[in-house]
Amino acid sequence: MAQHIGPNIVTDGLVLSLDKYDEISYPGEPTTNRISDGRWESAAAWSSPGWGGYGNSSMISLVTADLPNDPSRGVYGGTGTVVQFGPSGWSTGISGMQINLNYTDQTAGTVSFWYRTLNTGSGNMWSGFYQVPGLDSRDANISVGSTADWAFYTRTRTWTNSAAHAYRFVTDSNSHDGTDFTWQLWGIQFEEKSHVTKWVNGSRSATAGWKDLSGNGNHADLTSLTYSTTNIVNTPNNDFSFDGANDYVSLGTPSSVDLPIGNNSRTVGVWFKANSGGSGQDGLIGWGSSGGTGYAWGLLINSNDTICIACYGDDVCAGSVRDDTWHYCVATHDSSTGNRVLYLDGVSIATDSSTLNTADASARVGDWIGSHKFHGTIDVVEVYNTALTLKEVLQNFNAKRSRFGV
Repeated sequence: MAQHIGPNIVTDGLVLSLDKYDEISYPGEPTTNRISDGRWESAAAWSSPGWGGYGNSSMISLVTADLPNDPSRGVYGGTGTVVQFGPSGWSTGISGMQINLNYTDQTAGTVSFWYRTLNTGSGNMWSGFYQVPGLDSRDANISVGSTADWAFYTRTRTWTNSAAHAYRFVTDSNSHDGTDFTWQLWGIQFEEKSHVTKWVNGSRSATAGWKDLSGNGNHADLTSLTYSTTNIVNTPNNDFSFDGANDYVSLGTPSSVDLPIGNNSRTVGVWFKANSGGSGQDGLIGWGSSGGTGYAWGLLINSNDTICIACYGDDVCAGSVRDDTWHYCVATHDSSTGNRVLYLDGVSIATDSSTLNTADASARVGDWIGSHKFHGTIDVVEVYNTALTLKEVLQNFNAKRSRFGV
């Protein structure tokens, strides 16, 4: 389940907290589920979310049942409404249900659902994609006795024309003899993607797609990111990375998201893994754009693989981080002394002083001044309106290090 900000994290002065491991902070890859109410949470009948009978449908009903318990796929047990086929009402003709997906693009689409067979009898169920003409697939052949426990199924198909597209759950024409075959179905999703993501009822937007856990509402927009077909460890959510070319996460302008700007004290902390194949300068997080000395601020990996507090012409750099290894890097600026301190994995590695002027453009994760994109993975971003001490930096490092095997 979600981990949230725990008591081991320094919270005083925290104005932004993004954590991909937390399902509240990162609910999953942006997607649209074209199957309305695929968990029948508000339905009065099995057909009310937009489904229609195909042939005989007298054996279909809604029942209350125990639900799948698989946190890795975002389901946690309990009870709820499921669609049930049988045990009575079967016929020897083709029977079942289908839904019009209202989807005509000639691109890949992915279906996913949970199913189980509760008792024995005869016959089987099929599920598959349908379009007119050119595609009538029977992809899932679910036989009597195939599974008494909930099982997860997913399949991707690419449409070949822009005609009507549908999805069906039907029997074979000679599969049933009226005996006690009972089959249940739950959590149906059809996505306009070539892989399955965490289930959503409706759409999961990129806008404010990475939620701020600090309570300040500084949510981040997920823009042009590269998503993985695999999940973040211990979550049901597809991971995302930065491709070093055009991927970044937008925090908006500092004034609109109430991040510290100007000569205020501040701290930025980032958990990241930089790809060893990267080169040039990679921005982890930054405010501002190109301009005079001091008119930008953030964390940057330099072309010689060092990590830097970047201040446009007045940088302080140390260490070596482009090594496919998880690191926690922190930059602090103390307005009372002008001191900047750079920390790597809980250790101070460089100290300097500078005049910090107002950043003059939007803040971004995975980028610095709009032209230095990061190549790798970023999982946690923290921003404070104070300069954390060494003790506080070490506290934050120790709070999450086990997650990353550091």
